[in-house]
Amino acid sequence: MISSQDNSTETLHAFETQWTRNIKFDLLVALEPATLICNCALVYFLIADQNLRQTLDYHTLLGLLIVNLVTNLIELPRIIHYLRISIVTPQTDLNCNI
Repeated sequence: MISSQDNSTETLHAFETQWTRNIKFDLLVALEPATLICNCALVYFLIADQNLRQTLDYHTLLGLLIVNLVTNLIELPRIIHYLRISIVTPQTDLNCNI
C-alpha cells in the first residue's frame, strides 16, 4: 500500500480474477431485468399522471429516470458482454468512447 509520505509515481493496480468477474456477471444478469422493469414503470407513471406532469420537480426526476433507462439499455448489456467473454468487441475507437 502506498503511504501519503511516499513520493513515488507508482499506482495501485486493481487485479481482477475470473472469479470476481463471474460474481459481477451473475449480479448484473440477476438484477438487470428488475431494474429495467422498475425504471420503465416509474417513467410510465410519471408521464401518465397529469398532476405529476404539471409539477416542475417531477420533470427533473423524469429526466434523470430517462437518462438512467438509456444507460441501462445501452451500457449495461455491453458490460455484461465484456464480463462474459473478457474481451471488448468490437475493438474500435467509437466503441470505447461510448
